[in-house]
Amino acid sequence: MLVNDKLKMNMPDLQADPLINNITVSGSVWIKIGEGTTSGSQAAQFAAQGYLVVALLKAQDHQPHKDGTPYHHGHLAIVLPDIPPAGSFPYVVSGSIVAEGQSDGSKRVRGVWRGIDAPNVKYYRTAKTYDLLKPSTAGR
Repeated sequence: MLVNDKLKMNMPDLQADPLINNITVSGSVWIKIGEGTTSGSQAAQFAAQGYLVVALLKAQDHQPHKDGTPYHHGHLAIVLPDIPPAGSFPYVVSGSIVAEGQSDGSKRVRGVWRGIDAPNVKYYRTAKTYDLLKPSTAGR
């Protein structure tokens, strides 16, 4: 919730699926960018402009585990400013209850989500930009 506090966004402290519901509900302050590699590239470009951009996938939208059991937890990550190579996904920062879903910014969406799920990841951005997130001012 550090990002929430720094940006004064007043987002609720929820697990992934309820937080995703909060972001994707009609009339929220979030704007859908799209899904898949093309939208992932757009998402990274929006992040470079200072928008807070998230990549997300609800539990029910994940393909089942290899043993056929469904996922019980969704996942959400923050998209980093980038220009991904064509057909690739943006870099993300995320925490997770499993190591594979964690990223310090060194993994792309395809590294945090399984290959079968990565094309279904959806991207949303805030309606406004934040100076703190603009690469030229970040870290100051």
